[in-house]
Amino acid sequence: MLGCKVEGSPPVQVSWRKNGAELPEDTHTTLLANGSLLIHHLRLEQGESPSDEGDYECVAQNRFGLLVSRKARIQVASHPVMGIYGISPALRLFGFLPLPLFPTWSPKSIILSSNCDKN
Repeated sequence: MLGCKVEGSPPVQVSWRKNGAELPEDTHTTLLANGSLLIHHLRLEQGESPSDEGDYECVAQNRFGLLVSRKARIQVASHPVMGIYGISPALRLFGFLPLPLFPTWSPKSIILSSNCDKN
């Protein structure tokens, strides 16, 4: 979703441009009541099918004038898919796993556990 919050009196008409051309209304995108543009499913260029990648601008206008937002670029990052003959592909997941910390203190080489009861 690309945000574009506008207010004005008289009411403001909002539209969007992609790569400088007015974005047509279709079932692939929805112009929300607050001016934001919702892209339902990001499309990549495949044959004749257009891609959603590009520079987007929000255009707001009423009888007093027209304002155009700064450009927001949608660019899909991808990695090349490579395979090695005879080896089946595997999926590796990397992430952050928070681990509990158990501090210890060892004056004069005597280890005191952090789980000691205070009774």
